[in-house]
Amino acid sequence: MPLLDLKSIYGQTAKYGFEIEVIPDTSYAINDKLLSLSKDEYKEFCDVLLKFPPNCDKEFIAEMNKLLNSLGEKDHKTIEPKTDFDASAMKFAAESKLKKVSDSVKRQYLIILWRFNLFFVKTQPYLVNKPKKPFRGYSGANTSVANLFNEVKHMILTGVKMKFVNNAIEKLPLRSGDYEQVTLKR
Repeated sequence: MPLLDLKSIYGQTAKYGFEIEVIPDTSYAINDKLLSLSKDEYKEFCDVLLKFPPNCDKEFIAEMNKLLNSLGEKDHKTIEPKTDFDASAMKFAAESKLKKVSDSVKRQYLIILWRFNLFFVKTQPYLVNKPKKPFRGYSGANTSVANLFNEVKHMILTGVKMKFVNNAIEKLPLRSGDYEQVTLKR
């Protein structure tokens, strides 16, 4: 699909960003090669998830946080998980199920989690309290991006969360003039 500069076509609101729906027209020709590639990628994705032991996400994410911290102040957009993260350097407890997992599966799972975290970074402008329209296929009382984020926030790396918080703080309006003095008594 061609890339479109949506800002030249649609206006962007302060709260909700763009609202666009793309429906591919497959009545002309079915691209079997593209379908087979996506099927292979999906099968590979499912195989990695099946090889990864259940209920080990918390421990894996803690080690992934250590790897991210070791990179220092490197911009998240420039981090390449295949080269910047070393899955073999991850240290797990002796009784951990993750000790038995191969480095290739750890590396693939690390890449999947990093892509998920980058997706979170891209959704930051849409974290609002009330949705304009609920997401299709998602039923729930509150279908905002903020609510969806709350359901998966344990999978977001600490460094990525802190980047989000720092960006939000930088965007806060500055007040000019006299400031009130607040003292805390403990």
